[in-house]
Amino acid sequence: MNQIDIVVIGTSAGGVEALKRLMPTIGVDFGPPIVIVQHFPENSKSVLPSILSRVTALPVRHAEDQEPLCPGTVYVAVPGKHLLVRSGHISLVLGPKQNGSRPAIDPLFRSAALCYGSRVGAVLLSGLLADGTVGMATVKRLGGTAIVQDPEDADYGDMPRNALSNVAVDYVVPLNEMGALLARLANTAPDLRACNVEEIMFDLMEMGPEQLRLLELHGKVSALTCPECKGALYEIEEGGVPHYNCRVGHSFSSENLLSAQSAYLESAIWAALRALQENNQLVEKLLDQAKEAGREKSTDYFRQKKTYNDQQIRLLRNALGANIESAEHR
Repeated sequence: MNQIDIVVIGTSAGGVEALKRLMPTIGVDFGPPIVIVQHFPENSKSVLPSILSRVTALPVRHAEDQEPLCPGTVYVAVPGKHLLVRSGHISLVLGPKQNGSRPAIDPLFRSAALCYGSRVGAVLLSGLLADGTVGMATVKRLGGTAIVQDPEDADYGDMPRNALSNVAVDYVVPLNEMGALLARLANTAPDLRACNVEEIMFDLMEMGPEQLRLLELHGKVSALTCPECKGALYEIEEGGVPHYNCRVGHSFSSENLLSAQSAYLESAIWAALRALQENNQLVEKLLDQAKEAGREKSTDYFRQKKTYNDQQIRLLRNALGANIESAEHR
């Protein structure tokens, strides 16, 4: 059983409540630092440290760039920046979004694994879709410990369930048992100075154009485009888990890509609907003018045009309803 020198936690929908349940179960003498990414809208203000400070005696604060990692301290990601773990410190970077989020869970898990290897404990809590699965695959590949909240215990079980479907997870536990599990795994005197890997590898968030181009060599060009920048997507596997990267660094799991494509499709349908309605307004005006002038051929043409537009508008409205209903059932 590996001893854990650092705990990294990822969560999304339902995550605040999950963390409020988890943190009181972790004792004040807990040794490893705890680094948390909770999905936030980029322009929001996070008050998560103050919320968690009410339920734990451990010190909780927002992470700062280049801040040293201290034992028994809880670090929370700030909105709008990815939180990475480096040798003995934290790095905040304005990298490309991952799975449509910044901060995202995968970069935290990957960077911790690349730095501390088998001494990492990665924990995935409540959330929608699949952020964290690829990062957890990296944790496992480099010998770390993978822990997920029991999906039946989570408000939103997608993220734990996706990890279980794709990664050889070590522990699946409800929140009321997770604190005791972490205490058994934790190193009481964590060594946060030295990395377990010979050379600190760059995370995807920190790669320049040449490094990203080299990464493409390990994947294959897909027929898909990036929802963020509309560039080509490359299918890449990490620990047997497929995901999609573009050449500027945006990255998506299969489920997150599907969700992003669905949102883009809905936006495109709304734009087409607006254009048709505006076109119909002009057609109606031209139809009235043709009637008043007694131009029978023009009247017939514009009447047919309006009938055609009305049909297309109904089709688009039906498509919007189907697309929204499909998204609600995912």
